[in-house]
Amino acid sequence: MLRTLRRSERNIEKGPLSLCILSIRFSFKRSQYIKVKVTTSKMHFTFFSLLSTCFLLLLQLTATRASSPTSINNKTPTPTYPFTLAAFYSPYPPGSNATGSYGVSGICVRAFGGSFWVNSQNQKPATSCGDLRGKACPAGNETVLFVDAFGQAWLDSAEPQQVYLDTRTGVLSYVTSVSSPANTMSSGALVLNFLHLGQGTTVAVPIPGEPGYYNTGPGSFNWGGSDNSYWFLCPRPGPGYQVMKYVGGNENWNLCLSGIQLVALDWAGSGPAAGEYL
Repeated sequence: MLRTLRRSERNIEKGPLSLCILSIRFSFKRSQYIKVKVTTSKMHFTFFSLLSTCFLLLLQLTATRASSPTSINNKTPTPTYPFTLAAFYSPYPPGSNATGSYGVSGICVRAFGGSFWVNSQNQKPATSCGDLRGKACPAGNETVLFVDAFGQAWLDSAEPQQVYLDTRTGVLSYVTSVSSPANTMSSGALVLNFLHLGQGTTVAVPIPGEPGYYNTGPGSFNWGGSDNSYWFLCPRPGPGYQVMKYVGGNENWNLCLSGIQLVALDWAGSGPAAGEYL
């Protein structure tokens, strides 16, 4: 106990309260009164003085929280809020089929077969109930992710599935239980440096003074391990465009759409979004 109190004393003396805390020494006499001696040279901890110190620290913590910003902007990491993703291809607004737009702006990103896709014809992910049965089985009709405090990204399933960047190919991937190369991470898998910034429900926001040109929404999803702050959409026969990062590999990047932003849209659901993503 004494060792613990002395450790607490050292920690407090290093803190911001070191200039204002007075030391209180309690000594109990046979006459059963409490004599209080105040000194400023050194703090002698007893049960009561430790309580008073904790009270002061609590007041300071409350004041600090009160002065902290409560709003979330698009440059601040968003704390573990689930979100869906939509592609944005500047300068085309959501739903645009103009020449050169390739019809991808505003299209939801879907999880399918261990990677992520953008396909205007099919935006529903591949899911199953997993271990959840009956009424406990989620609808599983949205691809929902979250990013934890360590910069790891996860699919919001009953048993969250880890998202990773395969640096051998550049493919944004996730772990599945299906018997395929996607059910285990590759040797080039990186699981850190994912970012969820800001909050919002809008895919694109007009930039004042520049009619026809659009900016991404207030929320975004990115991976901080590459030289580019944007994503690529690379065409594949059937599933559509595969979500990728330029990190090397044998991909013919000239065939891909570059400058893609992935907009993070707030998800208002509760509980897991799917039993399992396949």
